[in-house]
Amino acid sequence: MLEELLTNLTSRQRDAVEHVSGPFLILAGAGTGKTTTITGKIACMIKVQGVKPEKILALTFSREAARNMEKKIYGLLGQGTNVKVSTFHAFCAELIRDNSEKCGISEQFTIFEEIDVAILIYKDLGTTSRNATLYSSTIAKAKDLNISISKFKDYLETRKESLLNFAEESRFEQFYNECKVNLNTFHLKDSSQQKALKDEKKKWQKFIGLYDEYRKYADFINAWETYEKRKKTLNCLDYGDLNKIALDFLNTYGTAELNDTYTHIIVDEFQDTNYVQFELIKHLTAREKNITVVADANQSIYAFRGAYANNIEEFKEQFGILEKDVVSLDTSFRSTNKILKVAHRLISHNYPEDRKGECLLLKNCNDNEGKNVVVQETKDDGEEARKIVEQIELYIENDVPLKEIVVLYRTHNQGRHIRQALQRREIPVIVKDDADYLKQPEIKTVLSYLYILNNLMDPTPRGTEAWWRLFHYNNSLKNSDSVRIGEYTQRNKVRFQEAIYHHLDEIELSENGCKTVEKVKETIRVLSEKKLLDVSDLLLEIYDLSGIVRHLNRLDTLKTREAFLNLRNLCMKWQRNLNNFIIESFLASSITLRSLTRWGATLNLQKSGKTML
Repeated sequence: MLEELLTNLTSRQRDAVEHVSGPFLILAGAGTGKTTTITGKIACMIKVQGVKPEKILALTFSREAARNMEKKIYGLLGQGTNVKVSTFHAFCAELIRDNSEKCGISEQFTIFEEIDVAILIYKDLGTTSRNATLYSSTIAKAKDLNISISKFKDYLETRKESLLNFAEESRFEQFYNECKVNLNTFHLKDSSQQKALKDEKKKWQKFIGLYDEYRKYADFINAWETYEKRKKTLNCLDYGDLNKIALDFLNTYGTAELNDTYTHIIVDEFQDTNYVQFELIKHLTAREKNITVVADANQSIYAFRGAYANNIEEFKEQFGILEKDVVSLDTSFRSTNKILKVAHRLISHNYPEDRKGECLLLKNCNDNEGKNVVVQETKDDGEEARKIVEQIELYIENDVPLKEIVVLYRTHNQGRHIRQALQRREIPVIVKDDADYLKQPEIKTVLSYLYILNNLMDPTPRGTEAWWRLFHYNNSLKNSDSVRIGEYTQRNKVRFQEAIYHHLDEIELSENGCKTVEKVKETIRVLSEKKLLDVSDLLLEIYDLSGIVRHLNRLDTLKTREAFLNLRNLCMKWQRNLNNFIIESFLASSITLRSLTRWGATLNLQKSGKTML
């Protein structure tokens, strides 16, 4: 296998594979066979250069990439090869567990994903779902960039100094409210008063802006500190903690043991490394500089999750990389030359003028020019969808198998138009998109029942959307009745839920409208008595009591059969607690079922009734 691999490598891949020791940089564009090169290099190190497998550490950024790399290594060397292939986070987690006492961490800690952080902040601080998501994202990025809470506090102090020019700290809130009132009533003053208060108005506006920013940072710091305390009591760490605690451990206790364990380091997707991860790499190579990093220069200009744009240049400087220590894989095994040239011209615009020469132009492995890239402009989404379907029909006429045709789109809305256009022409389609699945009417209706049940004890404005969805499912409530309900809530300044429960007789709905509202309320009442059931069992009750299943049974079309499958899958996903299934139909933030189930926050109404939804 190894001999066959080496025979099929390009000259540049072979240079990378046969590199013996010291620091090395592989610049690899998309589709240039970087994983083949990395795994070939590992196999060559073991079989040809005599490096012990257990001395090699390969780090990457995703579990999928790690599994793929591991699988290819086994294919070359056989099962049982003791090469350590891991994500950064998994490697750090293992290091912390092995040294938990020195790290001051319980060995049995669990790991929070970013969405878990958002849920915890939402529950413990009662903030909005949007702020919870924003805070969790900011905390993660701050940790990746090694920015501590104390640095945010220092910045907050500078904001406070600006506010002290207007009022004493004890009067900030009071003065802020006074400024708000003054501005809101400014139009009531006559022109002479407005002119006299012109400078004062600017002062009010400036203070409001400064105080809003001050409160924003103060609220964030409070959320972060509360989160850290709560997380500690739960014996949890987040991804940012893993890198930082591992780095702190190595700074405190040294790297001798780690350097004894691993003598050859390989880092994939190096352009995505953040500050803390780069520091870890330095520790891993403190004794021997046998490190190979693989990076896509075209992606290094983006600061994803704290990755900094010049880390490739930093690596060159830190490890003394010379021209002979760099190999650029410029042969694409994926795309034709014409596609590569168009992509190169497009991507080069992302580089500053003094770096445009760094944008690597790839060439096809067989020098296949391919067909011209066609850019088709259409006036709207509907015409775009029709054009795509016409092109697919041409492919079908030319005997191109359907399984070889894929449509990529940027937004869910585009995907819906394209799918509908394909279905109208009876072209079978498989949609790889859970978010679009969640927008199917039967799924949105069922999730609305769950949302209302969870929302009964603590009504929120977003709960209104779920009620409307139930009233209008299958056009049950007439638009005229909807208008009456809406006008009543606005005119009387009452919540939607209060209006339909306590003032329905005052709204003057039609007879059918009253029946529709009462029917939905009765269904909710019966379901609320079953709220202690597991979520999957509660879903089955909703299917039955809502009449959705009976309605679909009366119809026998392709669409209703798909609806049945959707309902079945929804129940199965809850039972399995699938980690990446996202309820985004009516939530401001993306929250996974696994996370919701973990916290018991979804429908755990037997307690306070006030949950994170």
